[in-house]
This record gives sequence, structure tokens and C-alpha cells, in this order.
Amino acid sequence: VILVVWGALAKILDLNTFFAFIALMVLSQVLVSLLSIFAFIRDQKVFNLRYVFYLVVLSFLEFFCYRWILAIAKVSGFYSYFRGVRTYDQYERVSP
Repeated sequence: VILVVWGALAKILDLNTFFAFIALMVLSQVLVSLLSIFAFIRDQKVFNLRYVFYLVVLSFLEFFCYRWILAIAKVSGFYSYFRGVRTYDQYERVSP
């Protein structure tokens, strides 16, 4: 952030080009995330519509707060595991 402000003040950085580049990065990352989400849910019918909408919203936010989302997901998973909530228990294992 400091380098962006310094570059703008020193007339080294063109802000229009910078924001166009940031927008391109965000939109390309969102596109990749959405493609992978929709490719997965097309074959798997385990998600309800509310959760899919949640994943779509997260795909727009992941560029700016991806590390925070991962940290919250890890803490939430850790907490759920020790409460006894284990989502992998919902599927029965088939013996060969």
C-alpha cells in the first residue's frame, strides 16, 4: 500500500493501469473459482443452494481476504471436530 501511494505521488505509477490490473486479477481469480465450484456441484448433488450461494460470495472476497477466510475455516473446523461434528461421517464406506 505504501509503495502504491509513493508511486502515485512520484508519478511513477499510473493509477488507471494499476486499478485495471487489479480488476483483471480479481475477475480472473473469481472466474477460476466459480468454474471449479460449478464443475464440482454439477456432478455432486451434496450441496444445497444456500451453500452454493455462500461459495459464490466467497469467491468474490477471496482475493482481498483469502488468508482470513482460511484462518476462520481452520478454526471453525477445529472447533466442530472437537464438538463431535464430522461431516465425513455422513457417507458409508463400502468394503470391497
